[in-house]
Amino acid sequence: MLTQEQIEQLRSWWHIFKHDGDLVELRYMQGKKTLSGYYRDINNIIRDVDANSDFNIYFTVNDPDQNTYGRPQCEQVKLGGTSTQDKEIIHRSWVFVDFDCNRPKDTNSTDEQKEAARKVAGHAYNWLVAHGISQPVVVDSGNGYHLYIPCDMPQNDDTDKLVKDFIAALGIAFTTASVKVDSVVYNASRIARLPGCYNRKGANIPSQPQRMCRIIKVPDIITPTPIMSFAAISAQFAPADEDNKKDNLPARNYDYQRRGDFDLEQWCAAHGINIVGKAKSADGTRYYLEHCLFNPEHAGKDAVLFRYDNGAIAYKCLHDTCNGFGWKDVRLKYEPNAYDHQERQDFLYKNLRHLDKSQLRQLPTVQPPAPIQPTEEKGNVWLTMSSVALPSFDIKQYVPSGIEQIDRKIIGFKRKHVTVWSGYRGCGKSSLLNMLILNAADKSYNSALWTGELDCSEVKQWLYLQASGKQYNRPTSVEGYFYTPKNICEHIDPWIDKHFRLFNNEYGSNITQIIDELRKLKETFDVDVAIFDNLMTLDLTGVPGDKYEQQDRLMVALTALAKELDIHIHIVAHPNKSGGFLRMNSVSGSGHITDLAQNVFIMHRVNKDFMTFAPEFLGADAVGRITASGCTNCIEICKCRDKGSAVDTFIQLFFEKESNRLKDTEWESVNYGWSNVGQQQLSISAMMQNVNFDQQHGQYMDELDFTSNDDVPY
Repeated sequence: MLTQEQIEQLRSWWHIFKHDGDLVELRYMQGKKTLSGYYRDINNIIRDVDANSDFNIYFTVNDPDQNTYGRPQCEQVKLGGTSTQDKEIIHRSWVFVDFDCNRPKDTNSTDEQKEAARKVAGHAYNWLVAHGISQPVVVDSGNGYHLYIPCDMPQNDDTDKLVKDFIAALGIAFTTASVKVDSVVYNASRIARLPGCYNRKGANIPSQPQRMCRIIKVPDIITPTPIMSFAAISAQFAPADEDNKKDNLPARNYDYQRRGDFDLEQWCAAHGINIVGKAKSADGTRYYLEHCLFNPEHAGKDAVLFRYDNGAIAYKCLHDTCNGFGWKDVRLKYEPNAYDHQERQDFLYKNLRHLDKSQLRQLPTVQPPAPIQPTEEKGNVWLTMSSVALPSFDIKQYVPSGIEQIDRKIIGFKRKHVTVWSGYRGCGKSSLLNMLILNAADKSYNSALWTGELDCSEVKQWLYLQASGKQYNRPTSVEGYFYTPKNICEHIDPWIDKHFRLFNNEYGSNITQIIDELRKLKETFDVDVAIFDNLMTLDLTGVPGDKYEQQDRLMVALTALAKELDIHIHIVAHPNKSGGFLRMNSVSGSGHITDLAQNVFIMHRVNKDFMTFAPEFLGADAVGRITASGCTNCIEICKCRDKGSAVDTFIQLFFEKESNRLKDTEWESVNYGWSNVGQQQLSISAMMQNVNFDQQHGQYMDELDFTSNDDVPY
């Protein structure tokens, strides 16, 4: 019978690694007997784990192809059966790192061995986070420790090699005489021990007990690690081979060593390099040095030489200040003539602090930057406070949202600023942006929209539902769907055309072209607000770098564009797949998306998930106050650089299904400017003259696409 602690561990594991609708395979192993089960329901998992708790139980770290759910072991345990293969993993969400103790096969670790693994895993954890890896989930496996590094990468040959090289790099950096980094856990269909279950590798004896696998550390926000961070760490320790010779492992060294006439230990002894220990790993031998060869203060086994089994040699100090030094630099320090003149010059640049004056004279002259030349336009280089003008408040610099609660908190959306919107699908982001367009038009501000979410006709359909309002829209024969009559649309057209432009998505989604067209539009239309919905569907072809570097450059470009055109830019950025209650760090992609934006708003739909996950972050009382209002959606102000006091405010909104409007209050009823003709508001009866619309305009009904839209609340 599972204990309450085991059940809680299983539910925590499911919440962190899997979510409702996700798929996992569990494998139950006992000697040569293997059982398997595919699950989407945590309750079935708890049931089967309870019934087979004497087994060693493992789970697939990354999600199998959804079609494997149809195997005979669907939501149940079966003996044998087909298990998940590498080719059946289509996406990686985690990179798994296993710190295990060196001990006899089929035994549990002693307390001393396990403590050694804890220290190595802790050292690796801190080093990885300091080098750009997102905070991992830490699991005590019972015999050692596991790090689960969050990622978001496709599954293919390139990412297979990336993860393999990354794990190998950690093996070089952190394997010791008593603790190893398992080098074979890189494959896509890797299984790992299931938290909440006992590790039953060996007999349960006092000196080597069977211990429960448990989750011991979870980051506040699970953020995918950029692919380039994995690659950067791999490159620091990559072995040289005939097809891929790295800069710190030159070809001439590699060939020379392959002949077998280079004895690394003898070479170190000859040059007074003290080796204090060594450890064998899957790829070669690690030699611990007494201290870093470039900074003696870096001691304590942080500096290593590593000899690969193919003969190549690497050098690494784990301190950032020594990040640029490799084996070539070690050779050059002790054998100045080991390489040609240019390589020697490169080395000297890295070692200026070690050089005497005669060596410095060998260095080429570096041209310094030109001195600053003050200009009248820019003023003095160093300013006195009396010469600096205080900022002035100008209401014209703000475009009102038209949502009273927002404008009361932040005045409106300031020109030259950027706002990032995020939220799960169905929370109402696109509906809210339509409200901003309509409310701006009602105050005679001009908006421009690029959308990768909807085609142009769908944009018009939803925008006009909101512009028209409940009093003018009519129900369709499809339950829950409404339309705006043609005669109403004809009144809206000239009004909205004065204040809104929609990018024709027949011309694609290339960001460079869109920005160019936006500049042209500013000259003829005087845009006040530009909206990009959404960032993840923009084509960044032509922007240098990988995915995350491209997003960095895009955010820099958009923040500069907002200043250049004197406009406010809204950007929709979808969240990552971490699940749970969204926080600012949940925004998918580069961290600069939220760092560079002046405002970050998250939209929440007030539903069962909100009431389940929100109390953990907001507290039950705060959630109770939100839900007590009866609101259907809310906007969380996560960042507001212009008015920090607005942060952590929740704007409560009410969805009206007849119009798709998100309203300040349940009783709010807005009439937009299109309904004024000859200074007199059109009567509802005049607008609703076409009472037999279904019969008279059946063709129009047929042309409308009433398929569901993920980004509409209902």
